[in-house]
Amino acid sequence: MASRISTQIAALALCLSGGLGPVQAQSLPLVSPQYGEPPQPTAITVRLLALARPTVAFLARSSDIAERQASQRLRGFARREAREQNAAETALDAAATPTLVTGDPLDAAAVGAASIDEGAETILSKMPRLLQTPGARAIAADRAIATAARADLGQMAALDGRTFDALYVETQTDGLRRLITLYRDYTQNGDDETLRAVTVHELPRVIARLTELGHSYGARAVAKAER
Repeated sequence: MASRISTQIAALALCLSGGLGPVQAQSLPLVSPQYGEPPQPTAITVRLLALARPTVAFLARSSDIAERQASQRLRGFARREAREQNAAETALDAAATPTLVTGDPLDAAAVGAASIDEGAETILSKMPRLLQTPGARAIAADRAIATAARADLGQMAALDGRTFDALYVETQTDGLRRLITLYRDYTQNGDDETLRAVTVHELPRVIARLTELGHSYGARAVAKAER
């Protein structure tokens, strides 16, 4: 049984390695039981890492593209945004401890050659309710964000000027709003002090960038995020 679980973990790790660069491969760090078992994170920590890391990676990568392809009025923001999100990426990676995931239903899906990218939530919904764990849902959400991000990055690569600006502002707004929700929740309720320090540091910075984007470039629903 132990060897089967190890095989499942390795298979899932391979599936997860297809995301947004090196960060996506680490979205939920997986370690084999033979190397020790670090403490299992709580559901709120799993959720933060699974949703914030691919979001931060996308905001950084899309801003790198915007520095070259956006209109002049957006390039300064993009330069600052890329710098800020790269720093947040480093801070989250440094604060996150390795997570042991065993017996997760998405492990079994990976071993069964089912493509997580083709619908992790669909795969998950077919599992018995008892197996629909917070960890499984976090991995499904992580893959959904990464899949959408790859599509958006591919589309951005073919655009420039105003058409690029419109997609960049829309996706930046969505990503920054997601981070505000995640960071605020973890700041108030998180139980890992190192990760909580990161969210406390990042939350006002993300709010400031969303405010700048809204005031300068017409991003939507900024007022709701600031409350």
